[in-house]
Amino acid sequence: MYQETSYEAYKTLEKLNEKQLSVLEAIRKLGTCNDKEIAKLLWWPINRITPRRGELAEMGKIVEAERKKDPETNRTVIYWKVPVTEYQLQLF
Repeated sequence: MYQETSYEAYKTLEKLNEKQLSVLEAIRKLGTCNDKEIAKLLWWPINRITPRRGELAEMGKIVEAERKKDPETNRTVIYWKVPVTEYQLQLF
């Protein structure tokens, strides 16, 4: 079963392009984060982040974690996270 699950995970990863993978890995590393935080980590302009993040959300690779005020701008922004899968829950 482990090999089948790993293979399924691999198949979904290969469908992501390099920029999408970079954004996904940044979100995994940061935990819960907003677009600006992703841009700072990757050293990319925000207009390179938002389309990739939108694509990942559409694919279900990331989900909205919460909406709260950004401490620098005092504007309400969306914070994103990588969802915990059923398989990951079984590991604990």
